[in-house]
Amino acid sequence: MKEPLKDLQRFRDFLSSIPLDKYREELKNIKWVEQDLPKEILPLSSIFRYYWEERNFLNFEEWFENF
Repeated sequence: MKEPLKDLQRFRDFLSSIPLDKYREELKNIKWVEQDLPKEILPLSSIFRYYWEERNFLNFEEWFENF
C-alpha cells in the first residue's frame, strides 16, 4: 500500500541529503546536453523510475552508479 505522506517525507529527506555545494563546485564546468542524448540514456527517466515509480530513494552516488 502506498503511503504518500511517508513517501513525501522520505523524498524530502533525500533532497536535504544532497550536498549541493559540493556538486555545484565539482560540476560547474561540465555542460549537460541532455536534449541531444538518445532517450535510452537520459537521466530523467531513471530519476522518475527510482523516485516516483519504485519509491527507491537512493542517495546521489547510488543513483549515479546505477545510472
